[in-house]
Amino acid sequence: KTNVDKVMNGYQDNGSATYLGEEEGFLTVMGGDGMDNAYDHKDHRYSYGEYYNGAGITRMFNNIQQGGIGGGISESGAWVTPLDLDVVDPEIMYVGMKNVWKGVNIKSNNVSWKKVSNFNDGSNASVIEQSEADANVYYIAKYNTKLYRSDNLLSDDPTWTDISVFVPASGIISDIETHPENPDVVYITINSRVYRSEDKGVN
Repeated sequence: KTNVDKVMNGYQDNGSATYLGEEEGFLTVMGGDGMDNAYDHKDHRYSYGEYYNGAGITRMFNNIQQGGIGGGISESGAWVTPLDLDVVDPEIMYVGMKNVWKGVNIKSNNVSWKKVSNFNDGSNASVIEQSEADANVYYIAKYNTKLYRSDNLLSDDPTWTDISVFVPASGIISDIETHPENPDVVYITINSRVYRSEDKGVN
């Protein structure tokens, strides 16, 4: 958010690239199979990318790779594994494998990872989303059509509620978006349709 012109995209077989401006266009910053990525919302010099199944999560500084930071995650994820940075503290990263993994000190050479859920259903995450209005509120949707929410993500041992029964349509949730000011409002997309809840996914 410190530089609205910064964009980074994963192009599967064609790596990942970041946008440098109208004159310079896109610069390839990771080769191989580029997948999900993230920009530091307080310091745009830092960015992050990954390869398929959540492998090779990499930190970049000024578009130059500083090495992998995903060591310590003991699960694999979906072909495109979702990752994002904490909405308050960009030194924290969340990755949706079969569970939610939390990495701290991700700008350092001493990154520490912890599994902060225990779903035990064997299904990969399709989408993860943290509320901008309340950083404790977090959602994970899975390819088995399950949807879970935590209301205490920032605690030492977050708890999760299965809210799948309230999902208004059948199918895989392809996106989740929270309201920037109201933590009760959340949107999901299923089969090209958008659904809105005003009580954190219950109705």
